[in-house]
Amino acid sequence: MQDVFIIPSRKMRDDQNPQPWYRYGTTIRWYDPAIDAWRVTFFDPNRRIEQRQIARNLNGNIIQLDENHDGVIRRWQFTEITKSAFRWIGEVSWDNGGHWRFALEMRARRIEK
Repeated sequence: MQDVFIIPSRKMRDDQNPQPWYRYGTTIRWYDPAIDAWRVTFFDPNRRIEQRQIARNLNGNIIQLDENHDGVIRRWQFTEITKSAFRWIGEVSWDNGGHWRFALEMRARRIEK
């Protein structure tokens, strides 16, 4: 499964005056029966970011966790999931998951053409 993120939408961008928060990204997810979880890889080519995570269902929500080379853990939670929308919450921990700091919230909806 693949998601593509364009933030903000192309219609809302001002290409004559680009902003640092403009983002492009894609996420590839595939189920790995050996670990009974989804492997997830997120790429943002403009910021040269690659993140690998493991995703599992927890009480109807999808929780993705990763750990980078500095020991920082990122937790992405997908909640309020429907066929056409979800809420995404990004959090970061610098103490191995002891405390979580809110980083970002996004609401997404599927556009069908």
